[in-house]
Amino acid sequence: MYFLEIDFVSAQRITNNKSSVGGKVYKERGPFAWIPYSELKKYLTSQVTGQKHYIDKRFLPKRAKRDYFWKTWVSNMVGAYRSKSIPWEN
Repeated sequence: MYFLEIDFVSAQRITNNKSSVGGKVYKERGPFAWIPYSELKKYLTSQVTGQKHYIDKRFLPKRAKRDYFWKTWVSNMVGAYRSKSIPWEN
């Protein structure tokens, strides 16, 4: 897994640029939520796997379509956390 540090880009700017790549997953846009790392970290340090990892509704916009983290992404982040590969954790 690789981590990149990029300049801030507003959610509106992302929404205004349509993807040239095919597939629904690349074309999904908003509503966006800025979720604190602490909300994700509780799942990185738990032994629970294979379940949905829910996001506290306080961090979600009213029109949110989902209230959980994508399982594949959480699994990748757990691997990075366990291998001490998350830059801001070191």
